[in-house]
Amino acid sequence: HLAAVATFMTAFWWNTRLEGTERASEPRRVLLLFVEAVLGFFYATDFLFIVSAQVPFVLRERPATAWLAAQAVSSVAFNAWMMSSRVLGSLPAVPRAEADVGGLISLATWQVFAFCAGLFAVTERRGRRELAMLNAEQRATQELLADGSRLAERLHISRELHDSVGHHL
Repeated sequence: HLAAVATFMTAFWWNTRLEGTERASEPRRVLLLFVEAVLGFFYATDFLFIVSAQVPFVLRERPATAWLAAQAVSSVAFNAWMMSSRVLGSLPAVPRAEADVGGLISLATWQVFAFCAGLFAVTERRGRRELAMLNAEQRATQELLADGSRLAERLHISRELHDSVGHHL
């Protein structure tokens, strides 16, 4: 049990550490997500909630939604199969949802909830980055306008001085 938890924690740590790196690391991040999901299927279904929340940070919206759908359907099907088969008795370490349809629906619902929370966080982060970029552009534009205004005022003063001094000479 400790090895599975340590593996999950390590994969999660590496995946969150790789966030914000170049796109070349995306296949590695997807592989780490896959490792986390497999551990969620075979060790603790609670891990699937963490994976669901992490998916929007790794994939864009459409692939992330496809991942969530595949994960939710697979986990419900896997747990339904485990509940209906006699294999469950021989594999005590394999987790399962509560032994009813409500438990399976709850499992899928909580995965969707975790995904939506992660998607909300990613959307907020992207919005903040975009606002910071727009704010920096606006400040640069304001500085350029201020410089242009100063130059125009200097030119105006120099012309006034030239015209004024020129008439007196």
